[in-house]
Amino acid sequence: QSSRFKNPIFLPCEKGMNAVNGALVLRTRSWSDLKRNVAKLTSNKNLLGLLENGETITIIVDGAERMGNYCKNYLCSKYNVSNVGDANNGYGCWSEYEDLMWSLIDSLISVGYTVVFLAHRTFSQETNRYEITGDSRVIKPIKDNSDIIAYLEGNGVDENGNEIPSSAYFVATEDFYARTRYDYMVSYIKEFTAENFEKAVVDGIKKQNEHDGVSGVSFE
Repeated sequence: QSSRFKNPIFLPCEKGMNAVNGALVLRTRSWSDLKRNVAKLTSNKNLLGLLENGETITIIVDGAERMGNYCKNYLCSKYNVSNVGDANNGYGCWSEYEDLMWSLIDSLISVGYTVVFLAHRTFSQETNRYEITGDSRVIKPIKDNSDIIAYLEGNGVDENGNEIPSSAYFVATEDFYARTRYDYMVSYIKEFTAENFEKAVVDGIKKQNEHDGVSGVSFE
């Protein structure tokens, strides 16, 4: 579905891109790949020019939690240790790890792209519900900067064996975490598709604008 957003560019941090047709894929298998690709995206004059002229370009980070693995592997190699906690004579390099992740994510979201982070879920014993998988040093800057966090729930297959689109939730429940900053956006989409999602966002903003007395906004 994310490949159906407008002008998709993938940063795949996990395998599975062979099944996606018609999308630009930037090879990403290490921290150096990730840094280089983000640098390209944030400095390419042609892409930035399109953004300045109002074009929508969607960057999709697939397997977002694995960005932390790439970063930790880089730091282990830098300090010649097997674990980031062993660096600096056992004091670790956790601050450096956190700073690197914040800097990378901040760079990616700062120039005007629509950025989609795809991640898996994990059951948290602390909150007793499903949360986003991954190290907090990776997930926190994503969560803190996201306008929308959607929880997707599979619906199985129909009588013909075809997969039924997942449902999407945009508010937290006792079972899972989700969120939207748009107060008038629907809390649930029965069939999550790129088109249904875009409509839900636009409708939510329109209702917010009507409530706030804002006019003259184009959604083209």
